Amino acid sequence: MTITPADIQAALDVVVAAGESADSIGFEEAADLRVALVELTNATKDSLALLSGELLRMVEAQPRRHDGRTYDRKPKRSWRFDHELIRRKITDLACESDHKTGEVPDVAGAVTEALELHADIYVSASSTAKVGGLKKLGLEKKTAGTYENLGYELDVVDTRIRDED
Repeated sequence: MTITPADIQAALDVVVAAGESADSIGFEEAADLRVALVELTNATKDSLALLSGELLRMVEAQPRRHDGRTYDRKPKRSWRFDHELIRRKITDLACESDHKTGEVPDVAGAVTEALELHADIYVSASSTAKVGGLKKLGLEKKTAGTYENLGYELDVVDTRIRDED
């Protein structure tokens, strides 16, 4: 069976019509259409992943153009904080003697300071270190971690507008 872009467009037209009919159908029909659309969405995501993976393999050696679009691969990266570096800086600062008096903090004081520094860095809805907390440690984001390469992802650039200029 050969599937063409026109077949996908026909399916898209049906999906649009389903959405447009939402205010004129009953509960049961709306629920049934929603279930079908969720299944279609999941199948679409799976098919898109398969097609993108195959296109990624095809453009491994060099970018390719088709129908006014350039298909290429781009590195997929993620920033990873160096948590060992951050832990060492917290420990150093929490155990550091007072610059004025030379007094060394007791265990309870050092632990309290370490917990406060840790909270300044990590207590938020995000799992990434907060910049303000890093500054208290004398660190910047760019020096407190590195990018981790996660492979490649498909990059599709629509060049039709640029070609017409």
